[in-house]
Amino acid sequence: MVKEELIKTITQKLNQKEIRWDLLEFTSGAFMVDFHYMGDFYSIQSDTVTFGLSKMKKGTETEFNSVPDKTFDTLDMLLNELESCMNQG
Repeated sequence: MVKEELIKTITQKLNQKEIRWDLLEFTSGAFMVDFHYMGDFYSIQSDTVTFGLSKMKKGTETEFNSVPDKTFDTLDMLLNELESCMNQG
């Protein structure tokens, strides 16, 4: 799947939940989709081969870095984790 299709698939999932998001694209081809949900901050990171998801809980003093909390080998694995996070809220 090409980068544009990956971004479209991820952002459509967020749009279905009416979640506002920001996209950051890098010259390397990597991208990040950042969003807030139920007071927490999330960042989806991808180099188009692997995927990562980071969560910073509201009220914690966690510093964000580019190393994801969880990594996934497929988009489906990432989307399943994303859905799980959204269902917890």
